[in-house]
Amino acid sequence: MNTHQAFPFPLGATLTNTGCNFAVHHDSAFPLSLIIFKEDGSYTEHSFTEEYGTIKYTHLTGIKEGAVYGFKIIKNEEDLLLLDPYAKALKKHSQLPSSIYSKTKLVPSASYRC
Repeated sequence: MNTHQAFPFPLGATLTNTGCNFAVHHDSAFPLSLIIFKEDGSYTEHSFTEEYGTIKYTHLTGIKEGAVYGFKIIKNEEDLLLLDPYAKALKKHSQLPSSIYSKTKLVPSASYRC
């Protein structure tokens, strides 16, 4: 991850020459992280490295067009998976990975992609 390439605007996922910038408005006290889903159903969790007012943002290298992602918050000791309100496209899951059920209580029927 290279934070020198991270920028707060535009909001949502923005592809760059080296990866993808993720920016979201978040003024809640609940912790927020970025979830990147892999083709095999597993996923990685990333923290937001930068903040500008109420905008949380980070840049991840190696992310390409079509990457599936979501945001995770922890509320009332539950992990909740949220969709990106600024996303440009949705990808419908035919089958959600079982690994996500063990970590989250809320599973959307679709995730956003870059």
